[in-house]
Amino acid sequence: MPHECKLNVAANSPENWWRIKNILMADHDADMEAKQKKFTDRVKQGWAILHPATEADREIVRQAVQEQWAKEQQAAQEAKIERDAVEEKTRQQELKRAQEQEAKQKKQSNDHGQDQGLSH
Repeated sequence: MPHECKLNVAANSPENWWRIKNILMADHDADMEAKQKKFTDRVKQGWAILHPATEADREIVRQAVQEQWAKEQQAAQEAKIERDAVEEKTRQQELKRAQEQEAKQKKQSNDHGQDQGLSH
């Protein structure tokens, strides 16, 4: 038997709709998902009628989204600059090691050649 619940849809905010959803979830019949979608749509429509978004509200949201996007872009750019710096430092260290190794081998080769020249 489906769970019956009389709700004042207009009195509920979008923040509380999940509580209503949990009440409706008590019965898991085949068309429950469709019922939930229809109910959610009705709650949203009622909320929109009672509390229409003004242009000022939209502008506040736009500004918040724009600021968040700018922060994320800046953070991504800073992370890339840091990664690039670390990679460049690593490349410089590897190049320095290779040059030191080459110089060491060259010195050993020269020392070995001088040792052979002295023994003859």
